[in-house]
Amino acid sequence: MPWRGRNECGSVLRLSTGRKTVTSYLPIGLALLASLLFALNFYLQRQGLKTNDPVVAAFLSVSTMAAMFWILAPLNVSTTWFSHPSVIYFLLVGLTFPAIAQFLQIVSVGKVGPALTSAFGSLLPMFAAVPAVLFLGEPFGFVMLLGFALMMGGIALGALRTGSVARGFPLWALLLPVAASAARGLVQPLTKIGLNDLPSPYFATLIASSVSTLVLALIVLGTGRIGQFRALNRTALWFVLVGCVNGAGILLVNTAISLGEITRVAPFVATVPLWVLFLGWLVFRVEKLGPRHIFVVLLVMAGGILVVTR
Repeated sequence: MPWRGRNECGSVLRLSTGRKTVTSYLPIGLALLASLLFALNFYLQRQGLKTNDPVVAAFLSVSTMAAMFWILAPLNVSTTWFSHPSVIYFLLVGLTFPAIAQFLQIVSVGKVGPALTSAFGSLLPMFAAVPAVLFLGEPFGFVMLLGFALMMGGIALGALRTGSVARGFPLWALLLPVAASAARGLVQPLTKIGLNDLPSPYFATLIASSVSTLVLALIVLGTGRIGQFRALNRTALWFVLVGCVNGAGILLVNTAISLGEITRVAPFVATVPLWVLFLGWLVFRVEKLGPRHIFVVLLVMAGGILVVTR
């Protein structure tokens, strides 16, 4: 059964205790699970990018994501939602995320390297939180600010590795990872506004992924990469899997921000670099953890406690 309205499904999950309410920790759990899926995608993408053009690969993954949501749409979407005024917010989100965010990240990795690109990803909570505080009225005090600082600093420190920072790039190239982070963060308040009146994270993800597919199709055509499709081989199937995993992650993020405050959810979505290290150590056996990583985890945990309990 598709969701019909705010009163029926509820856009904020709360546990009533008399006159007071206690916000559920479910949104934070969903955000952490989403960041784990995004980290898994890092390794899946690396397999596919060995022999495929990155921009074409981005199109394949996003179009797969859109197709997945359209296939399941009859079970989760009401046709009346397409004429709802809040659709405009989901359309605007789709212009930048995941399409432009993914495109900018690919270009950034090529210009400044994966380490700096990942480190600047720690700015995502700031880009998400500032509009949430200014336009959605979410609370943000000193304790929250300190928690943000600890988490963002820990995430950046975890992403940067000794000798991993690229050299010789122009200073303006640092704008690329910043823009990629902004494209990911700024869409969260827009999505939240739309979900306030049309509370279906599934529908929001469906619309955004569909628009992003069109945006990436234009990028593929505009950059003359259409001929790259003839060179695709079996490794392109990695990006079908990437699209499914990424779609599940984005749906979890949208569900998290529909249930809770962006200022609580965004820092945990940004923990992807830490999950990349953890998976690389435990599953893929390509990382070694040391005292520095323990310090990073302690920083992020301390910041996370402040964000949750503020």
